[in-house]
Amino acid sequence: MEITVSIFGLIRHIVRDSPLKITLEDGSTVGDLINRLADSYGERFREVVFDGDDKLQNSVEVFVNDRAIESLKDKLEGGEVRIFVLSPVAGGQN
Repeated sequence: MEITVSIFGLIRHIVRDSPLKITLEDGSTVGDLINRLADSYGERFREVVFDGDDKLQNSVEVFVNDRAIESLKDKLEGGEVRIFVLSPVAGGQN
């Protein structure tokens, strides 16, 4: 299946080409896609996206066909995937 991946936010400077066209086997998951991207774009991508326990950082949002994923185990069915890495928001006193 062919997936269109659009990259936004802090990883845009790592993944310079967006949108990307990626071909995956039928039955692939969001985790398979993210790991493929990490293999292609290196350790810096992996550090920004994963929290060290193969879970997404809190600042990472992934949408498949305009629906937020619930898990990296969510199945892909083709279509469009959008990956956002949001800037951390600092709190504090006014």
